[in-house]
Amino acid sequence: MAKGNRNPKPKDSAFHQTKRVAISDRSLGELAKKPVSVKLEVDVDEYIRGLPQKDRVTFLRESITNAARAKMANQ
Repeated sequence: MAKGNRNPKPKDSAFHQTKRVAISDRSLGELAKKPVSVKLEVDVDEYIRGLPQKDRVTFLRESITNAARAKMANQ
């Protein structure tokens, strides 16, 4: 009997596709395939994690995007 996962792309199954829901109400352009993950200083982390999830995602996306676009404009 074969061992292991028989589905080569388990996260692409119809079951997983129906579980995905948008967190933000804001319309977005095409999103990257992989998320960015960074560790933050404790006080900043506590503040961000204290925000409701919808506000947290919007805050982080806007903050990172604005900072990156400002740096890109100065290059």
